[in-house]
Amino acid sequence: MGEKTLMATNNFKPFSTGINANVIAQADYEALDALINGFQAGKASSAQINKALRQSTFVAAALAQFLVNKNGTDVLDNGDLNGFVTLLGNTFAKTYLSRSNPFADIKADGTAAVTAALANLGLDLALGAKAALGGSATQTFLVQSASSNTNAAVPVSLLNSGLASKAALAGSSGQDFAVAGGTASNSAVAYNQFTSGTNGNGAWTKLPGGGQWCRQNLTLAANATTTWTFPASFVAAPAVFITAINGAFQCWLNGIGPSNCGIYNNGSSLNVNLLAVW
Repeated sequence: MGEKTLMATNNFKPFSTGINANVIAQADYEALDALINGFQAGKASSAQINKALRQSTFVAAALAQFLVNKNGTDVLDNGDLNGFVTLLGNTFAKTYLSRSNPFADIKADGTAAVTAALANLGLDLALGAKAALGGSATQTFLVQSASSNTNAAVPVSLLNSGLASKAALAGSSGQDFAVAGGTASNSAVAYNQFTSGTNGNGAWTKLPGGGQWCRQNLTLAANATTTWTFPASFVAAPAVFITAINGAFQCWLNGIGPSNCGIYNNGSSLNVNLLAVW
């Protein structure tokens, strides 16, 4: 014969709960004057008294049974009010999540409680399938089947090796990108590879791939050739565009080289904007 498991004891019992209990109907009970002020004089019927006792003892017994079921401990009618209040508070804390400090109560219950909570949410499998977490601030993620799983965790070392062909990243806030080759359409380009400046001959801008433009505002002398020396020389003769600001446009290019161009004005003095592009 196996040993019997003893159930925890609940000393608080509901009163007058039988099928044929001598109690007045609920509607009659709610209509009693005594429901507000109590029985004042004369005699109360046994059915009225039984109803009042059942209302209070039923709730007390239910609450005590809740504590027994959740804790597996005895709830005794021993007059220990403070002990009962403590047991009640601990049971609610264990049963329901705190809303003022969410999940802190689970953490306080220890590792086993945290593990169980993660398992209930399905997070234990989700985390385990992607990376082994040791809890260190310098934790390295371990890839599992990264070649076939498109959402697998990827270590920083693999990301760095993929970026190495484009740029060397040192992690500094002032780090310059080191272009490797710089010929591919997706090669990394450093901000400081875009250069520009101004001088007495106008303004210039140079691009990393060899592109360049220069601009200037000039007044062309009447019926003469004006030479524009570019603010920065090109590798070869650029394309030059002329826009008249005022006056009749009667001018054309009269020779272009890497460092300058001539513009002949076949009319009166004319103010123009010049743009040279390579």
